[in-house]
Amino acid sequence: TGYGSLAALDSQIQVTWDEVKANANTLANDPNQIGGFTIMRDTKGYKLYRDTVSTFTPNDGTNMVATTGVLGVGATSFTDTFVANCRTYYYKLVAVDKCDVPGAASTVASGQAVTAIAPSKPTSVSGDRTSKTNIHLTWTPVATNVNGTTVYIEQYKVYRVKLPTGTPLGSISPGSFTLRGTAPTPVYDDTLDATDHRDLNQGYSMYYVVSAADLCGNESAKSDPVEVYCTFNGTLGVQPADGT
Repeated sequence: TGYGSLAALDSQIQVTWDEVKANANTLANDPNQIGGFTIMRDTKGYKLYRDTVSTFTPNDGTNMVATTGVLGVGATSFTDTFVANCRTYYYKLVAVDKCDVPGAASTVASGQAVTAIAPSKPTSVSGDRTSKTNIHLTWTPVATNVNGTTVYIEQYKVYRVKLPTGTPLGSISPGSFTLRGTAPTPVYDDTLDATDHRDLNQGYSMYYVVSAADLCGNESAKSDPVEVYCTFNGTLGVQPADGT
């Protein structure tokens, strides 16, 4: 779906095919043939493979999305929900017999899911300063859109603003945040420059929000802000000591 004569679906791609009913070879004197080939009597099912490039090679370990356990005898369709909206995916299908002997892969078919519904906003954003030059951010993966439909998100946008430490989170204008970068997974490392380092040591904090986005141009609402600031856990000593 999403290419050819089949309309695109929201947040999913449906792959369909004709049932394999014949072997690739002809058994001499076998009266049961289809199109000149021996009828297939020992079908186990199908394996479906997916990639983001059309020239991919089917591989059980790296790009198989459905096994014969899912696509058994008589299967002629599969709905793939682990797809990012507006990204093109390519599929190849292989028929397998009961001896686990695979046939040749089908020609490649392409599909694309499309949506006009924004993802839900990220939650549980947290941040830690892991070094002088780095702030590490994590959040809960977004798994639905605002309507509650399951979606697969592969792009998050991370925004930041620098304000005095202790600024009430509810007082920060959403428009004050600027984009720092994007991440394919719910993890992001923000690299700090010399000015950031100085300001963190002089009473300023970094405030972050995160949104989820897709290639269709939809972007979620921004997450609640999280504050990251410089802390000191050591002990200060005075030299010279009093009386010396």
